[in-house]
Amino acid sequence: MRRQILSASLCLPSLICLPVAKAQQTPTFQSDPKFVSTVAEAKKLAAQRMYDFAIDHYKKANKISGKKLVAKAKAARESAPAGN
Repeated sequence: MRRQILSASLCLPSLICLPVAKAQQTPTFQSDPKFVSTVAEAKKLAAQRMYDFAIDHYKKANKISGKKLVAKAKAARESAPAGN
């Protein structure tokens, strides 16, 4: 009986921490080095006013992210206050 209580008391904290650890993980595409370098290059090209090339790099980054980048941008735009 004591052994069961001891094993249950050791497992319970790990089960409680599991959802917290899972919530703190970043999406896989944001930690992908290819995605990060493509977005960095797109920002660099946009700063140099090479917009056609920057758009191509943003499209490539969106493809790498599995189309999640555009969905994230649309959600941010919809939640922004009107007039911005």
